[in-house]
Amino acid sequence: MPIKHLPPARHTRSQARAQAVLTPTPRAPFDSTPEVPQLRAHYGRKEEGQEDQILFQEYLADFQDFQRPLSQVLSEPSLLAIMQQMTQIMANLQEASSSDSSRPPAFKTQSMKAPECFDGTQTFKVRSFIQSYQLIFHNYLENFSQDGNKVRYATSFLIGRDAKWIEPYLSNLTNQDPNYLLNSWQLFESQLFTLFGGPNEVRKAEAELDSLRMKEGGNVSL
Repeated sequence: MPIKHLPPARHTRSQARAQAVLTPTPRAPFDSTPEVPQLRAHYGRKEEGQEDQILFQEYLADFQDFQRPLSQVLSEPSLLAIMQQMTQIMANLQEASSSDSSRPPAFKTQSMKAPECFDGTQTFKVRSFIQSYQLIFHNYLENFSQDGNKVRYATSFLIGRDAKWIEPYLSNLTNQDPNYLLNSWQLFESQLFTLFGGPNEVRKAEAELDSLRMKEGGNVSL
């Protein structure tokens, strides 16, 4: 008995679409995107020829939920606070830059060698000892703008009998009297010349001290 060959089955368009709905779409590992059958079940069956257009519109409606106007995003408290801080930081930097540009450059000099210690045994070294400090004071005006700083710095280089002479004064550092030895560089300098300088240095120091006193008292020498 001859075998009849049946014609191949014809799949209608609707049947092919139904088969595609039931066939899961392969997904990458850890992909959270819903499968096509679930999406199709969610959006429902549409008329043939309109399904693609309606499906695209429904997809677009879903993604619009994640889109917000820029003004709404900028109005969030956390983001607004961050922007305010950034604005304040930029303003501070601009102010600091303008103040630095208007300020004259500071005059800088090389570091100077510390003076040698003085023990008072060589009277001819008194003047060079004093002059070395005057150079340092002139070179670092900000650090030695007050006589107290000058005297205390110089006393740290006194040794021997000079150190014994200054020791009683150092026990009373809280004395604020301007005529106190540690608070007056001119008085400190005069005492060094008187106690540890030669005769000529003593007379010269006394003359300088008298001249200073006359200027402070407003007297005029004739």
